[in-house]
Amino acid sequence: MLTDDRVAEIRRKADDKRSQLGFGIYAPIGAKVFNCLDRQGILILQFPVDDIGLAAFIGRRDGRNVVFINTALPRGKQHFAAAHELYHAWFDDDALSSWSSVCEIEYNGGSTLREMQANRFAAEYLVPRCGMRDYLESLPAEFDSVDQMVLLSDYYEVPVKTIVLRLEEESYISAKDKDRLLLDPAIYAERRGELGLTGTMEEATYHRSVSPVFRAVMRSNRVGGRISSGKLEGLLDLLNSMPSDPNEGGSSPVSVGGTVHGGSRLCG
Repeated sequence: MLTDDRVAEIRRKADDKRSQLGFGIYAPIGAKVFNCLDRQGILILQFPVDDIGLAAFIGRRDGRNVVFINTALPRGKQHFAAAHELYHAWFDDDALSSWSSVCEIEYNGGSTLREMQANRFAAEYLVPRCGMRDYLESLPAEFDSVDQMVLLSDYYEVPVKTIVLRLEEESYISAKDKDRLLLDPAIYAERRGELGLTGTMEEATYHRSVSPVFRAVMRSNRVGGRISSGKLEGLLDLLNSMPSDPNEGGSSPVSVGGTVHGGSRLCG
């Protein structure tokens, strides 16, 4: 467990980074978290693999950070994983060159202090307590607690489970309330329909893409003679041919052998 002092330090770091990137302490980030990675010059690879324990990892190659995100996992968890890796890139720079393990994307957990801090940072970064408080206070009385969870999930682009656990962390609800609210996840999907909300953070995207920075690096390598024109064209053809719909030809999730450690901070 993180101490109160450490949580306060992580919250300050999250608020500082949000302010530096123009989000302030209220605005939602959601899918813009990938732009945050781009702005740090981090290469992003997004690809579906069928190992649900593999959410994301960060590594370093030739002095540049590279982040992988498993898009076979729910959209909201992808956002969380990206924020988790941002913490490592910003605050664990000294350790990146020696890492060889997959990050543990777990809510309220992680086997090391480093992983616990990255998880708490991601929660604070994506769902800031001031913004969450103001949003809740702005909702009309007609919305019950289930409505509130669904609306907050939609606003911050994270799974409902993330919202429930953040509310407990900020003492809006008790541990008993948390357990009750997490007991029947199907009710949230039903309520989304009642409220006319079409998108969901609980579904996988199966995207296959690389960041603009990745493409720019490939171009730079071509100009510098580190990659041939034919090789570059082949890579670009491969990237451009990757379908984003899992039902399209050749787009089923990739199977990954071996064992990796990991978990699910966002989704049960």
